Amino acid sequence: MQYISQLTLKGIVSGVVSFIILYVAFALFTSVYANSNYYNHTILTILGYGIYLISGYIAGFVSKKSGVLNGAVAGIMTPIIMGMYIFIVYGNWEDTQKSIMSLGLFWLYTGFLLCGIGGLIRDLQKKYI
Repeated sequence: MQYISQLTLKGIVSGVVSFIILYVAFALFTSVYANSNYYNHTILTILGYGIYLISGYIAGFVSKKSGVLNGAVAGIMTPIIMGMYIFIVYGNWEDTQKSIMSLGLFWLYTGFLLCGIGGLIRDLQKKYI
């Protein structure tokens, strides 16, 4: 129960909102970058994972306590955002449901771990710097 008291709504919401903003910017960048002659999967993968880390860091920064916990909870919310994005892009529920069923756990684990690591980076920065 002591960990629940360290959760802050402001931190979690800021992490989720930053994920939305960064993910939309990433999607726009990807659509432009994919049509160029310099397309590279590795760069896009690193940028995509960086979105999770930055969102977790922001959640930890805004919460001012237990960045790992607040970042991880914000990361758990990311599959919901990814599902909404797929629904908006595909426009029908069947494709959205297929994507969530095949990639939902991957998004959940990725969001939980990477946003939690982003919050951990904030905690370590606060402690040692």
